[in-house]
Amino acid sequence: MTGDESTSSAGEDERKLFVGGLPHETKHEDVKEHFGKFGAVEKVKLMSDQATGRFKGFGFVVFEEVSAYAAALAEPEQEILGRMATVKRATTKVKQGKIYVGKLPVEGIPDEDLRAHFEQFGTVVEVVRPVDKTKNDEPKQFAFVTFEKEEIARKLVKLGEDVLNNHKITIKPVITKDPGMGGGMMGAQRPHPPAPHAWGGYGQQAYGGYGGYGGGAGYGAPQGAAPYGGGAPQGYGGYGGAARRGRGTHPTDWLPSVCDQIFCPTANQLQPATFAP
Repeated sequence: MTGDESTSSAGEDERKLFVGGLPHETKHEDVKEHFGKFGAVEKVKLMSDQATGRFKGFGFVVFEEVSAYAAALAEPEQEILGRMATVKRATTKVKQGKIYVGKLPVEGIPDEDLRAHFEQFGTVVEVVRPVDKTKNDEPKQFAFVTFEKEEIARKLVKLGEDVLNNHKITIKPVITKDPGMGGGMMGAQRPHPPAPHAWGGYGQQAYGGYGGYGGGAGYGAPQGAAPYGGGAPQGYGGYGGAARRGRGTHPTDWLPSVCDQIFCPTANQLQPATFAP
């Protein structure tokens, strides 16, 4: 291996060591001086507790050359400041990157050509090109390419476009939808004015008002209570009742005032009741 092949152009992950079991009094200079016997050290990072600032007893060493890294790695147990320390390859979680490739022709660019083209930028993990089931599995005019490293995808997105088999293609980032954005806002067909303990809301509870849409609380009462009109498991709730399913009766001649008082119908008559929020 020539000197040019072993320099820092190899990438930091290929020149980075983990060093554990270090004495608590260890300083950056101590580690750099110790590993300097294997070759030039680019940087040393000692890990400390964020709350207390106390050294955790381990750190990382990055060499300028792969040859120095390999020499240090060949000695898994090394004495540093009178204590045996563990030396091994630093394992880093590499995040993959994905791009969207658009404006692909229906014919002329098979998956193999897609992979071969993008392999020149970095290791390709997967190439996915959807097909149209309604057209005898005809390839659609876009594809997704996943790289081993996210940085490759970022560079290609900045490029924006490329030429493949004499076809100009577009390159865009892949945006993953947030699964938490779905749901809610179900069942409500028309808006209602807000009032304390009046409307059950959207989604699972839906409207609790008179009759109610879904399983909300009745008009003017906390959830679970049947203030007047009663609650029906299915079908129609009474006036103001909380219906589990279906829709409650909605006689407009009984429409209460939500500002000062409501009417509470009994079995035979209507009696005024003061609204208590």
